[in-house]
Amino acid sequence: MTTLSSRCLAASLLCAVIAPALDAQVTPRALQVGADSVMRVPAHPSLEPTNALTVECWIKASGSLSNGRIVRKSGDFRPGYHLSFSFQGSRVGSDLYVGGSTYRVDDPLGNARLLGSWHHLAFTVQTGGQLNLYLDGERIASNPAPPLLEHSEAFVVGGLYISPTNIQEEFLGLVDEVRVWNVARTLEEIADNRFRYLSSGPGLVSAWHFDTDTNDSVGTNHGTLVGGARLVASDAPVRGLFETSADRGRWSGGEEIDLVGDFPGTALPSAVNFGGTPSPSFSYAAPNVLRVVVPPGETGSTVPITARFASVEFSSRNSYVYLPKLELPATARIGSTVALRLAVPPPGVSVVFAGLPPRVQVAIPGLDGFLGIEPPFVEIVATPIPFANFELPIAVPFDARLVGAEILVQGLFASSASPLVGTFVNLQSVRITS
Repeated sequence: MTTLSSRCLAASLLCAVIAPALDAQVTPRALQVGADSVMRVPAHPSLEPTNALTVECWIKASGSLSNGRIVRKSGDFRPGYHLSFSFQGSRVGSDLYVGGSTYRVDDPLGNARLLGSWHHLAFTVQTGGQLNLYLDGERIASNPAPPLLEHSEAFVVGGLYISPTNIQEEFLGLVDEVRVWNVARTLEEIADNRFRYLSSGPGLVSAWHFDTDTNDSVGTNHGTLVGGARLVASDAPVRGLFETSADRGRWSGGEEIDLVGDFPGTALPSAVNFGGTPSPSFSYAAPNVLRVVVPPGETGSTVPITARFASVEFSSRNSYVYLPKLELPATARIGSTVALRLAVPPPGVSVVFAGLPPRVQVAIPGLDGFLGIEPPFVEIVATPIPFANFELPIAVPFDARLVGAEILVQGLFASSASPLVGTFVNLQSVRITS
């Protein structure tokens, strides 16, 4: 692309930004366990990998009884794996019971510092390799792993389940986003994804979100509440995220964009909102891909996109920017006239412009001096003029030296009273041909 200083005609369009209030967030839920209260999942081969394993979750601890088993997948003195809040002391740890031997990693610091706030815990195992313990995205302990993995009994969240009336080693507090993988996740994978609501991924066997029930969102390892265990409101820092195929469009809406994320199941969301405005239509274009129609918005406004599934709310990584409807031809011949058309919703939106050939000088608010404009360069900047539809003819000189150059048109959306403070968006170009 030829630079503006030598081969371009430039036009800047200035509009005001008005940002609406964000939608209220939906509060998800977590599993509350305690004395004689757990969630039990029947034993299944998918929860019993042979070579590698990762177990992760969020906890908000209020205490523990005995070993404080956050997760226990073994019978009493039988093989399996565990994640504990206070295993044989006052430290968080993970242990494997294999071949009559215990393989163990522990947090070197006491667990008192973890009480009353949310923390992410994970352990990974690679047989013949390492057993690693992670806290809040950092590896805090490692030891050699066993040469194999052995398993027994049900998968239990919250304690040791012997019978409905015999539950021991209870963890006291909230547990959220429990996930089991049949691979040893890397430090980067654990750290980068601990805040994400996940329902898919290579090696993900089961995931319990607890937002609507105790079902496994990945497989069929559904949980049953035992004793006083229940689902309660959660403020765990976990959120559903999605990517958008486009993060800006014209104020009048109507475009279709794709939202790509780990959406729960195949059910459609109850609503997809752009700020406070619902999309008029949405459907699945592919698994985990929602195709939505963008509703109209306010020119220059920046809004979040959210998709609601029952009590779960997913959010876009980037906000959506509503732009004036700007129309330009893709090409223009030398000696022709380019029609730049702009539409904005009335009333009260202004665009400023000044300066057409021959040579002019334009005062720039906020700066001492003027901007010199010399043909064939055009800079639109000057005083506000209210309008609903605007058309500017830009004459392309009959000059063979301009062939291959581009006319650049860009919008500057002001974020303060000064037109010099804002964000350049909506760049379009017209290539000059012979």
